[in-house]
Amino acid sequence: MNFTKSALLLCIPVLMVGCSTLNQSAPSNGMTSQLNVDFAADIDVGNLTKGQSHTTILFGIFTFGDSKFADGVNYGTPKTTFGFSPAEDAKSAAAYNALKKTGADILVAPRYTVEEFNFLNIFKTIDAEVTGYSGTIKSVKQK
Repeated sequence: MNFTKSALLLCIPVLMVGCSTLNQSAPSNGMTSQLNVDFAADIDVGNLTKGQSHTTILFGIFTFGDSKFADGVNYGTPKTTFGFSPAEDAKSAAAYNALKKTGADILVAPRYTVEEFNFLNIFKTIDAEVTGYSGTIKSVKQK
């Protein structure tokens, strides 16, 4: 009887202490939310402006060109496998150059022209030009 009590007392802590890992994953849908707020912006539209950018790519790896870009705009150019699009970057740099030249906040009705030259993916050049009207935001009010 003494042996049974000792074995039982020894088994209780062993059963209470142990290592266990549970990892359960299941595909889930992304959470989407939508916020609808109406704003009206008062924009002062100025003169026609242009911006240009030139990019050179060697061996599909080494990129030389502008280093400042206008972010937050989808330029309609698909990205490559690694999330890199030289044409999109050239458009973004051209937009930045146009905005910087005039001191504007936005480009109104921008039109892009992109010219690419590719020699067997060894040497590639991309020239982008944007033409649009300079826009300065005077105020933003909630409707």
